Amino acid sequence: MMNDLEYIPMKHVISDSGESYVSFRKSLLPKYGIVWRDIIIGYLFMIVSLLSVMYLERVYNQNMFLILLFPFFGVLIAFWVAYIQLFVHEAAHHNIHPNKKMNDTLANIFFGLITGLDIEAYRKTHWKHHQNLGQTDDTENSYFNGLTFIFLLKVFTGIHVLSILKNRNRLESGQTIASNRMQKIALVRGVLFHFVIISLLLLNGYPLSAVIWIISIGVFYPFFATIRQLLEHRDEKAKKNENFFSVNHGKVSRLFQDGAFAFFFGGAGFNRHMIHHWDPSVSYTRLAEVEKFLEKTKACGKIIEASRTTYLKTFLQLIK
Repeated sequence: MMNDLEYIPMKHVISDSGESYVSFRKSLLPKYGIVWRDIIIGYLFMIVSLLSVMYLERVYNQNMFLILLFPFFGVLIAFWVAYIQLFVHEAAHHNIHPNKKMNDTLANIFFGLITGLDIEAYRKTHWKHHQNLGQTDDTENSYFNGLTFIFLLKVFTGIHVLSILKNRNRLESGQTIASNRMQKIALVRGVLFHFVIISLLLLNGYPLSAVIWIISIGVFYPFFATIRQLLEHRDEKAKKNENFFSVNHGKVSRLFQDGAFAFFFGGAGFNRHMIHHWDPSVSYTRLAEVEKFLEKTKACGKIIEASRTTYLKTFLQLIK
């Protein structure tokens, strides 16, 4: 089946040189230096974007020129927040630090605060996504929605975010009573974290910067996160108004070509999401090597080639 490797057992995948994937994957240890380099890059760009807004507000005060620029900076900050958030996924697979306890501690500090997530609770929900991809009970199901005006309106007004927060706490999403409690605490921590940032901006005379931070986190960040998942998993042939909570959508995952935009929008290996779903334990820092291995195998080569696309091409196909 095209756009899906999950039906192919790893033990059946052998390269043209005779090396088995099972043997090859033993060498694919995470490159933690690259992981933290990429995380730091995201934080630097986000901080520089916020400081740029503050500088312009200080220099131009409430000049109309600055007000017109604010939507641009709102999108820019949200883009970097969305990029940083992608590493929650890497942490969920224990790939940001070799010690599992430290892995989770770092994840809750560097990603949990800004997104209101608890890594252990997220891990439970995310694993259900791997188990149930394309089924009615998939726990990460933004791709069930067609790319329509009504759905985008729900995203930009916060309605879609509220539904995600509600579903996070359902026991059917893989949560236990204990992890449910941890997630609620993490959400409160996240709200307090953003409250502190907004308060500091207001107290130091940056009201417009405070507003743009609110818009970035509350409006544009959910947009990027939602669109990314649709591009990864939505079948371009699916009917836009089909109810995939009652009818299976089917498994679809894509490979996106490398490039500057793909590096950030599909950071932490999301641009090779199909390969990740086939072998979830492999760090994103090694997925390019896995792709090269698979394209030279009889079992996977044609699927790899047929599944390559670009974000723009997929977006245009879904919006038709």
